[in-house]
Amino acid sequence: MREWHYHSTEGKQVGPYQETEFISFFVNGQLRPETLVWTEGLAQWTPANEIEGLVPNLSQQPRLAVLPAHSRAPQARRPVMAPIYLYKPFTASVLAFFFTPLLGACLISSNWKKLREPKRAFISMLFFYSYLGFLLASFFLPPSYWITGIISLNLIGFWLNAYCQSNFIWKKQIHYVREPIGTSVLYGILIIWVIMPLSYYSKKDYFDQAFAEMKVVMNETRKQRVAPTDLEKLKQLASEDITKLDSETTDSDGFSKKTDLQFELIKSPKNKAEEMTNVMRSRFNDIINISNEYITGLERIGWESLMDPQRIQTPNSYQQTEKIIASGINLATENKRKQIASYERCISAIEKLAGTGLDKEAKIKTEKNMKLLINASDIEIEIAGKIGELVEHLHKCSERWEFREDAYLFDEKADEEKFTSIYSEFEAMSEKQDELNKLLEELMKSD
Repeated sequence: MREWHYHSTEGKQVGPYQETEFISFFVNGQLRPETLVWTEGLAQWTPANEIEGLVPNLSQQPRLAVLPAHSRAPQARRPVMAPIYLYKPFTASVLAFFFTPLLGACLISSNWKKLREPKRAFISMLFFYSYLGFLLASFFLPPSYWITGIISLNLIGFWLNAYCQSNFIWKKQIHYVREPIGTSVLYGILIIWVIMPLSYYSKKDYFDQAFAEMKVVMNETRKQRVAPTDLEKLKQLASEDITKLDSETTDSDGFSKKTDLQFELIKSPKNKAEEMTNVMRSRFNDIINISNEYITGLERIGWESLMDPQRIQTPNSYQQTEKIIASGINLATENKRKQIASYERCISAIEKLAGTGLDKEAKIKTEKNMKLLINASDIEIEIAGKIGELVEHLHKCSERWEFREDAYLFDEKADEEKFTSIYSEFEAMSEKQDELNKLLEELMKSD
């Protein structure tokens, strides 16, 4: 399993974390989709939402029979810091703030020479070279407190040096004629006049893209409002799709089943309502595909044979039971991850379609749906473990029971009581999951 790092808001590299734990950071809001992340195989730091399957996405949780609802990457050199974009205004401001004292240090050193104080001029230049060296080093070395401390001490040294020079001139009663600053101002204007075009044209593609994106956003904003007739059509299509999804993916007993159903996307959508229909149908297709994969996985590991009395009473069959249970829990966990990823993709698409993002009420609904889906998925995983506990008990007392008329008949009362206790816990979990799934379905229809 891959290990991930992320770049914190404080500018620090944090990690590594296992992928499962890392994904949970996006679910609980600790990390945002645009957070810069990195793992072995990536050439550079990349926004998390540009990596498929990393940022979770969620909604309806399918119910499945028995378990309800449920390459090694090429090596790359590890970057030591997030990329620095020198052409960004904030970065340029920071660089100007830290490099400006160097000019002052040169002027102070020059003044000391004119005041016939070569030793103090030498000390000023020592501060200059020390500060410049550690400032440049800070761009290439990992962030550390001692480099920050040395740079801060140098800044204090610059200030003290200027203060001492001012006192020296005042105490010595030195009179001097200020040199005209017109030439310096002219040079400064010329430098700015040269740097600004260079800065722009060196990143012309970047700025052109930014302006193009701005135009797209403005055009999209004009299309934000959905006509009443389009809205009614959207509601009608969504209602029909949800009804069809439920009937095609659930059998008469309420358990999930395989289906070949795939919702057709509208080609060249003409308005927001049709675009939203495509977003929802993509989500419904995800639900179908994830459910089909999950059911196929359960069939492959032989999950339906887990409670088979004849298999349980076969000598040396417990290892097979452990393997089936472990595989079932892994499938349930992977199913949860896929459902979360799908739901997050759906919400991201809706936010993009909205342009300005979701309003407060929509965000509350989204968070509520997310919590419900996570709870339903967690209970599903717990149910797999509880079934494992039930079968483990049957293995331990396999010689003291028999299966007749669809029931386990135990020779000893203690064995029967433990079986009944575990099974009651299993039924309680199943009922709770049914309630959550029903609530999720109702929320989807109401939304």
